[in-house]
Amino acid sequence: MSNSNTNLQTQTSSVLQNDTVSSCSISNIQEKTQLSRSRCMHSLKEIKSLFKFLSETLQDYGTMPIFKRTFSQDLDLLEQHLTKDILSRTDCTTTLTNLRTKFENAFNSEFEERMRKYTRYNAQSFNDAMICTMDSIRKYMLEIILHQQRTLHFQMTDMYFVKYTGIEVQHFKDTLLQHLGNVKKSVAKRTRHQRQYERRVNKRQMQMQESKIDMGKALNANLVDTESIRIDSTIQDDSSRSGNDTDVDDADIRPIYDEEPMAESKADLARGPG
Repeated sequence: MSNSNTNLQTQTSSVLQNDTVSSCSISNIQEKTQLSRSRCMHSLKEIKSLFKFLSETLQDYGTMPIFKRTFSQDLDLLEQHLTKDILSRTDCTTTLTNLRTKFENAFNSEFEERMRKYTRYNAQSFNDAMICTMDSIRKYMLEIILHQQRTLHFQMTDMYFVKYTGIEVQHFKDTLLQHLGNVKKSVAKRTRHQRQYERRVNKRQMQMQESKIDMGKALNANLVDTESIRIDSTIQDDSSRSGNDTDVDDADIRPIYDEEPMAESKADLARGPG
């Protein structure tokens, strides 16, 4: 019984917690979206900074002018996609993939040689920094899209809920929370009463056990006293019986001469003198 109450209380607490989280989901998601967007734009700013350094430092050679122009255009396009209220996964992913492909194609042996000659950067370190920053943009971009999808899901759910029930979502949540809170209090009260009852039962059982032990001790003591009285009585009876037998035996044992002289005296008196 106690376990079932505990389980019910745990389930109720879980429902309350989940519902509370649900009621704050949209605001929490919006905060997370803003955080991911801020980090994404910071990474984009880093790429623009690295590219600006690359453009100003390296002299034009071979396909470098084409690379600078197309890479710059894709950077601007990516920024436009990332600053929209609702991000398009296809547009952002496509543009970011183009940026990475163009940079990797431009990063060849001649590129590395000019990096060592005209800049303070190690070519491989510069390449790693660009690729890592692009990966960060992709990560935060996907987070933003995911958060936006979840926000839309909650908004659509709320809209359909109002449409088919005629009840405002917040009012329904508040009412549900109130009822669940009452259930939680009821379960806690019932659990408390159950524990009190179990303590009383355990105490009564201990008292009964102690009473049985005391009664057993008393019975053993009475048996010992009764046995002692019986033994004493038996000893007294044996002693009394032994004394009576001795008196009878003493009465029966008399010397013969106690009777014969008296008989002779009576015979003499009957014969008379002479």
